[in-house]
Amino acid sequence: MKKSRIPLSLRGALPCALALFSAMAVPQEARPQAVKPASVAMELSLPPVESFLAGNGMKMFFMRDELPQVTIVLSAGYGRLYENARTAGMAELMAKSVILGGSKKYPGEALHTVVESVGGRIGIEAGWETTVISIRMLARHAGLAFDIVSDLVKNPNFDAKYIGDARGMLIEGVRRKMDSPEAIAFEKVRELIFAGTGYGAVTTEKSLNSITAEEMARAWRIYFRGGNIIAGMSSSIAINDLREMAMGVFGDVMKGEGLPYPADRIKIEGDVRNQAKKIFLVPKAVPQATIVMGTVAPPVGDPRAYALSVMNYILGEGSFNSRLMQEIRVKRGLSYSVQSIMRFRRDLGLFLAFAQTRTDQADQAFDLMLQNVRLMATAPVSGEELDWARSSMIYSYIFDFETPLEVLAQYSMVQYNRLPERYLADYTKMIGAVTKEMVLAGADELLKNGLVRVVVGDESLKGPLSKFGEVVVVQP
Repeated sequence: MKKSRIPLSLRGALPCALALFSAMAVPQEARPQAVKPASVAMELSLPPVESFLAGNGMKMFFMRDELPQVTIVLSAGYGRLYENARTAGMAELMAKSVILGGSKKYPGEALHTVVESVGGRIGIEAGWETTVISIRMLARHAGLAFDIVSDLVKNPNFDAKYIGDARGMLIEGVRRKMDSPEAIAFEKVRELIFAGTGYGAVTTEKSLNSITAEEMARAWRIYFRGGNIIAGMSSSIAINDLREMAMGVFGDVMKGEGLPYPADRIKIEGDVRNQAKKIFLVPKAVPQATIVMGTVAPPVGDPRAYALSVMNYILGEGSFNSRLMQEIRVKRGLSYSVQSIMRFRRDLGLFLAFAQTRTDQADQAFDLMLQNVRLMATAPVSGEELDWARSSMIYSYIFDFETPLEVLAQYSMVQYNRLPERYLADYTKMIGAVTKEMVLAGADELLKNGLVRVVVGDESLKGPLSKFGEVVVVQP
């Protein structure tokens, strides 16, 4: 299975289509910028993409597709990072309500009937930073595809029946989540790091039931405005004709910029420092312990993020050769599932380390995780590790551009994150320029506030874990 390295921030830019159209990869972490390259890595030749800025501020990207089809992926800057404790779940409820309820011209089941009648596919999905509408049809139905997407943008149908159906689905998901120690652990770490806002907003039955149709309609009007939308289109239709069709339906979308999500980094870092003195135990009567440690990471545009990408690859992203995998699974057999995760987004990032182990081995796995994460900030990586990580990242990069949609996704990511125009072309050079010293300095800055540490497992773990600090029992 291909492991795509398309940026995670792209779960904001074009995520829905990448999930909807199975031939296309799921995006992962956003890549950083602004490190002076020390050497030239392999050259990347990108296929031509035409960009266009409409009078209402909408950014558009057009690309030729040899297949006789049209794909439209429209992304608005609004997602889960805009939520707080009361509104948690609103982005997903809004997206699901509209995909069920359709629009003024294509209400409810009529939307899916017309799409299916021409063999098309449609989806609406809310990510962390963006909400995405995607559609694919044969090229001869391009006019219909554009008409459907534009009516969803301008005239969403927030009908009470479909909102109720969507709410019920999401509430069922909340209930099922309580059966997953992994989901509980990741959610609790985010909640503690970000104090219940944005990344830390926890969707509950109460929050879902408190959200009204009026609130969702108002949010849609605010965020689905020209200056807050990026649209990517690929087709066998001539690009000039495609652009004319796009302007014909999107040109009258209301002007206006979107609003940024809350990102008070100083407060968040202070909260991390306070929480890092404790171990939070979520009691759950299961035979395994789930361990998650995390902290706030820089945004995608931070100069240190290249080095942090390499650091994370060495620590836990790089499969069996990573340190966490070697030290915890391969050498000691303490965990089948262990990894580290780095997520860079436009205004905030997130670093996590994760392992699942037997209850009687939890303290040993916890100690090894902590030691290996901290070691990244106290001792340089080896030359062999550095060469392996850089080479792996550089030579896998080309696979992020296998389909027209993936190419559009990359260009949209650059636009959404306000990155330099040369960002994609220079990525491999920047990764190749990362040094051991840069990795060490980046890790030191990342971990300076400590780690928020959460364990989900049997309450008997309170004793063994107390050797690492004060254990606080919390509910999921």
